[in-house]
Amino acid sequence: MNRNFYSTLSDIAAVDFDIIDEVIEAASQAIAKADGLGLFMSKPSRQSREAIQLIRETAVWLINVKNRIDSYSAADALRLTDVFDIMHRIVSQRPADTTFINRIILRAFDARIHGDKTVDEYILYRAIRAAVNRRDKAFLGRPLDWLCISEERWYNEASLGYEHTTLSAYDIINRTSILLESDLFAYEGRNQMEFKRQLAENTRRYLDNPDANDTKMRFGGGLYPRAASGIAANAVAL
Repeated sequence: MNRNFYSTLSDIAAVDFDIIDEVIEAASQAIAKADGLGLFMSKPSRQSREAIQLIRETAVWLINVKNRIDSYSAADALRLTDVFDIMHRIVSQRPADTTFINRIILRAFDARIHGDKTVDEYILYRAIRAAVNRRDKAFLGRPLDWLCISEERWYNEASLGYEHTTLSAYDIINRTSILLESDLFAYEGRNQMEFKRQLAENTRRYLDNPDANDTKMRFGGGLYPRAASGIAANAVAL
């Protein structure tokens, strides 16, 4: 979809909330506008005409998503969690309710472990990792076990190298970026920074231009992998 489609604030009202890509695109545009208006600063000015209008439109987005969240597939609902939280912050200056977000994530987790491959395992991994890092008890047990097993499997694959892999570029980009973000002391000890440098160098052609390597990066909610090139640069520099 043309990123200029939502060129005015009132365009959020024209979103078809049954089409998840439109919902995410509208949120992305609203978040970019909020950033341009300084709404994420420590003492934001929320009194300008543009800010007031944006906050109202963002509230409309939130209401529509809340009303439809159970009608979305587990995979689509999961894709909304990050932007939902940011949109909530635009309106109320507070994070979204963790109970609401947790229900979405745990529904996606249940779907994934029961064979629903439409649930993006990398979005799911990062969502569960964030919950574990804030010591959310809802994610102890099976979600935490799945997190550890996934990380170990991806580490073992990366250790062997991707020269003869059948993995897609999307998989390599996500797995590499997750490993570069992670504490790998349990696997590599004091050698973990050298491991990360080598991993970054060996996958640089994927990390430097993710969109060119896999079109799914443009439509699959590839928010985090877009930062992978910067993470790789830092790993090489250390």
